[in-house]
Amino acid sequence: MTLCGLLGVSTATVADKRLERFHLECFLQARGVLLSGEPVPGEAPDFLLPTSEGLIGVEVSRFHRAPEPGERSRVEIDGLRKLCVSVAHRAYRAAGGPPLWVTLHFAHDDHATKADARVTGERLAEALLKQPLPRSLADGTLDVAWEHLPPTVTSCRVRASEDGAADHWSGDSGGWVAPVAPHHIQRALTAKQARLASYRQKAPRVWLLLVHDMFREPQPAELTDEAAEHVYQHGFDAAWWVEVHSKRIVALRSALSDDAA
Repeated sequence: MTLCGLLGVSTATVADKRLERFHLECFLQARGVLLSGEPVPGEAPDFLLPTSEGLIGVEVSRFHRAPEPGERSRVEIDGLRKLCVSVAHRAYRAAGGPPLWVTLHFAHDDHATKADARVTGERLAEALLKQPLPRSLADGTLDVAWEHLPPTVTSCRVRASEDGAADHWSGDSGGWVAPVAPHHIQRALTAKQARLASYRQKAPRVWLLLVHDMFREPQPAELTDEAAEHVYQHGFDAAWWVEVHSKRIVALRSALSDDAA
């Protein structure tokens, strides 16, 4: 049995705490916060920070921007794109096309349904089979003209297989970045505000970090200028939006504080 098992702690919980500590360290480094000792991990809040002015409780909350009503999630979009690529690849090889390395890019508003994705995949295979495809690396790459592509495919780059046998087809995982508006932030603040009284039982001052870790979220998001400048309803002594990948820190001002005006 592992040490986690002997202590009755799940490995998922240990991993979560390590990630929270990493996010906290990113914030402390970016803000230049000076501590008088090591952060003390806990629960509700996640950490107690010893400072020259006393303890500060810090709640580290990963921000997840849920899809709006009628808005598709990034996971759904990526799944439809993968289906399209898979259908195109199978149809192309079934028709006897030579091995290729194919890189596709899609329009943001591409496939509404699985049926749409399959139709696009079949049309893409048909379009490729009509092209003067490269047979060796010496032939270079082929950028298929957009007028030959299905409407939802914005680009298609093709090159010959490196060994003449293996092929690789991929669709871009980039694209739309979801905007984070004031109401998204307020919703997250309100959810954490409900536990603020219990946080204050452990520390007189409490900070909240809303962390967006682009590399661990299915939907990349970006704080809008409106959200960055908005004045929110929350009672934390300080709250911040923290972008781990860019080290961007934005103070989320409170209407209850003196500096909100």
